Amino acid sequence: MPSTPASELRFWLDEPRPEAAESAALSIKGWCFDVTGRKITGIRVRIGSHTHTASIGITRPDVLAYYKTPASTEQSGFQLCLTLPAGKSTVHLEAKRDDCDWIRFETLTLTTSLARRLRFPLLRAWFYLNALFGNTPTLNALSNAELGYLYAQFEATHGEPPLRLNSQYAPKEYHKEKFPKSYRSSQALPKVTVVTPSFNQAHFLEATIKSVLSQTGVRLDYIIQDGASSDGSIAIIEKYKDKLSHFESAKDSGQADAIMKGFRHMKAEPDDIMAYLNSDDLLMPGVLRFVAEYFAKNSEVDAIYGHRILINEAGLEVGQWITPRQRCDNLSLHDLIPQETLFWRKRIWDRVGGIDVRFQFALDWDLLIRFQDTGANIKRLPYFLGLFRIHTQQKSQSLIDHTGVPEMNLLRKRTLGKIPTDQEITASMRRAQVDSTLMKIGLSYGIRL
Repeated sequence: MPSTPASELRFWLDEPRPEAAESAALSIKGWCFDVTGRKITGIRVRIGSHTHTASIGITRPDVLAYYKTPASTEQSGFQLCLTLPAGKSTVHLEAKRDDCDWIRFETLTLTTSLARRLRFPLLRAWFYLNALFGNTPTLNALSNAELGYLYAQFEATHGEPPLRLNSQYAPKEYHKEKFPKSYRSSQALPKVTVVTPSFNQAHFLEATIKSVLSQTGVRLDYIIQDGASSDGSIAIIEKYKDKLSHFESAKDSGQADAIMKGFRHMKAEPDDIMAYLNSDDLLMPGVLRFVAEYFAKNSEVDAIYGHRILINEAGLEVGQWITPRQRCDNLSLHDLIPQETLFWRKRIWDRVGGIDVRFQFALDWDLLIRFQDTGANIKRLPYFLGLFRIHTQQKSQSLIDHTGVPEMNLLRKRTLGKIPTDQEITASMRRAQVDSTLMKIGLSYGIRL
């Protein structure tokens, strides 16, 4: 077969990084495409006479967004895992098209000592044993490349972790969560105040309102703070006005400002419960009764959160977001707590002064950090408490690059005294992803951890 010029290939390696230390195993992950648009049918790694085939066709929307063309860039991702023999290894990465032979596009030189090769199986077992029990082991004994291998192998065995805001399977009707039974009267439970900030979300707003007003067995104050919508939202809200504690439609300076304005109309005691629900998300049926019962039984708890169901524009389930155990989740590096599942007592809200209206993206993360900084007792409950809607116009998608990243880095610097490296964030996120997957496996057997 004729050979295709290497100049027709574009590629990048996410792993291993050029500064990779000595490793006994590694994950090779990146992207590669042909600039002429012809399909790459295979990618392999060759070490001497041994070859290892990579998984190809992995979706990479980031590559398509950068290069724009050809369309094949969107499926240009590849990945494979391999262990290395002791000694020096020359690793050749090669790509193939149907109309040409294999063409080398990158060469790596890696070194593995015999001692490291022999102890790696023990380190692997030690790492996953710690992961199972929710411990965070000291990782100095493992290189970054070896950690990448372990995480990639875990994902290959158990699937992608349920910490992704994208469709994970075909749409289906979601199942209502099965909450423990509650026997207290509503008068014996703390009151719940929910605020919905709303602006031009008429398409989803009524479903949000119904998900709140259909809650039973609890004393509820529901407030809608609209930002002078012009899309028919006002007419929808008017239908339910008699069931609302307060409703106002007036211009505001953003979501945080609307939430603060809404809560100014709250009538609650220090131990009562607060939450806000965006106008495209939903509460899980029965959640307010469950939450109020939990707070009533646990007077020392200031705030709680749980898992979320991901739904599409039609309200069908397309995925799950399963929160990792708290000891596997570093709030200083990332916010993995689903906002629509977060409930807190008024006393902790008063202590921190509410939401900082300067934030437009990371307002809930900032609030959580300030809760934590004031000594709040925050608990994760292993139940699905809310439903997060995925759609193209949502703020979390449209603002992340321009507003979200700067705000997140501001919080990281405030908390840690520095902006952490991508490597630090990735390592922490991977730890959370492993635990999230373990929690998903547990739930599949009816085990809530």
